[in-house]
Amino acid sequence: MRTYFLLCLLCLSFSSYTQKQDYIWHLGLDQSPQPDVQAMQIDFNQGSFHIDTLDFLVGFFSYNQAICDYDGNLDFYTNGCAIINREHEVMQAGELINDSSFREITGWDDCKFGYPGHQNVLIIDDPAINGNYYIIHKTFIEHPLITGFPPELRMSYINMSLNNGLGAVVYHDSILVDQPPLSAYLNAIKHENKTDWWILQPAYDSEKIMTFHLDKNGIHRIEDQNAKQYFDRWYSSASGTARFSPDGTQYAYFNRWANLHLYDYDRSTGQLSNHQKIQIFDTPADTFDHQFASVEWSPNSRFAYVTNRDSLHQIDTWEEDIQTDGIRLIDIYNGTLDPFPTNFFVMALAPDCKIYMCSTNGSGSYHVINQPNELGAACNFIQNGIKLPVHAGSGDLPLHPRWRVDEEEKCDPTITSIFGGGLLS
Repeated sequence: MRTYFLLCLLCLSFSSYTQKQDYIWHLGLDQSPQPDVQAMQIDFNQGSFHIDTLDFLVGFFSYNQAICDYDGNLDFYTNGCAIINREHEVMQAGELINDSSFREITGWDDCKFGYPGHQNVLIIDDPAINGNYYIIHKTFIEHPLITGFPPELRMSYINMSLNNGLGAVVYHDSILVDQPPLSAYLNAIKHENKTDWWILQPAYDSEKIMTFHLDKNGIHRIEDQNAKQYFDRWYSSASGTARFSPDGTQYAYFNRWANLHLYDYDRSTGQLSNHQKIQIFDTPADTFDHQFASVEWSPNSRFAYVTNRDSLHQIDTWEEDIQTDGIRLIDIYNGTLDPFPTNFFVMALAPDCKIYMCSTNGSGSYHVINQPNELGAACNFIQNGIKLPVHAGSGDLPLHPRWRVDEEEKCDPTITSIFGGGLLS
């Protein structure tokens, strides 16, 4: 009896410890002519990986972020053209986000399809007022050469105490900087004090990473950092991702053109150091052959996984000589059509300790790395391992900030992976 009690106590302590701000994901780009928007919701609070199909006001393309409270209860979400409250209604003033002529000119004003651009939005909590949030987001604007390019980095603010707890947008689209950032690569990580935030964003046509400090007095831009890597507007913008490791000690930037760049990260100062370039691919002979790519970390912060349209590599950052001994090819794209090529694109580490991967095309299935903490083939990568109930948009996996950076466990392996009545392989 005593053993049983201790076991139950251990399970309870494990299940109750975790911050669950990223426990609800939204996916899906509805292709149906029906008025309701059929999209998908994954709620990791249920204790298993299960995808529900719901009627939404909006669909989700690549611009995709949701936020829950500490206990995993949904507060609101956005697809870039509106902010939606937990009752799936447009939040007060939520339709004003990303206000620009770009939406009207290009047709992206239709919330059924969402706003374009992966890793262009973050939702982080306000260190000054518990339960309120900042949204850091990029807004595409008119350009004399190319419509919608370059983006602006903006911020909006949500007060969740208004409208009986449903929240309201207090201000929207405040411009953080007049220097255009790259599309994608927007990141945030908690300060070492566990309250403030650091926000990092590469600036195009430079070697600079714009760095911001969010504290109780608001967002402050500090001195830009030299990344020792040139961020070209044509080859780098939107072509990859950047991710902090789950333990907050490393930062990775990757695209096919630039290859993988690793840095140590100091959460007390917000500074990058010890830059390493890991050459995985030769520079493309055709520099206009844009191959969308991404990087994601294993829960134990040892392995960086990189995708490049038709290949998945695992990079062992614990190797003394990463370039010589740390690069392993895990798999190549098998050619599956569902209904379009299900090649490799955005990866996201989920609360269940698995890494999910979508394609550059809309698809009816996702790929999954089942044991990302394991070396080589033991990571158990399964192509098309998850059949989706409705069509997903391209690159529509949410890329959340690292919410459990200061907790011993970065994810919850007790969340089972049951879908469609069967166990995922």
